[in-house]
Amino acid sequence: ALPLLERAVKLDPLSPVIQNEYVSALATIGQFDRALALNTEMLHSFPDYAGAYQLRARLFQLKGDMVETVRAWDSLRRIDPEATKLQMGRCETLQHFGALAEALACLDDLDRRSGSPQSTLNLRTALRVSAGDYDGALKLMARVQTLEPWGRVWRLLATDHPAEALKILQEIDPGMFIQPVPKLTSNYSWDAVAAQ
Repeated sequence: ALPLLERAVKLDPLSPVIQNEYVSALATIGQFDRALALNTEMLHSFPDYAGAYQLRARLFQLKGDMVETVRAWDSLRRIDPEATKLQMGRCETLQHFGALAEALACLDDLDRRSGSPQSTLNLRTALRVSAGDYDGALKLMARVQTLEPWGRVWRLLATDHPAEALKILQEIDPGMFIQPVPKLTSNYSWDAVAAQ
């Protein structure tokens, strides 16, 4: 895919979307330094393109640089203060790096600005789990109106409620539990000894 994106960038060098996809592809194959250099050039050419700041934040997060990651999210907020859904990434970054109190303050700020606390409940629940407050996480999870079944299973497993998670799994994917146990065979006699 990378050669096709390189060609697309040459054919349409004025498209920030194509350039952003190319930079993202470079990061995917592990060329972070080159991706960051091109992202910096891109931001000089397209200083108001929010997607470039979002990608920059993700690149720095992958490199483990919390300060530059948060700076990228802050730049995104400056150019597009209404993009609260994108700005949730800043709160996720703070949680990722273990800055739980700061992540909570970030979510409080988003709630005030968006007027929709429902949109931050999933991350608030994850913050409670990160802080070891499983009962608080379950209470918040009950308030999440749009949590899909797999998300409920994950949260129940994360909060040490496997029996409840199993019930949901049996409802959403009953075939998962009726498949026969596969018979393992091997051409090597040592495998049989090791399996016992």
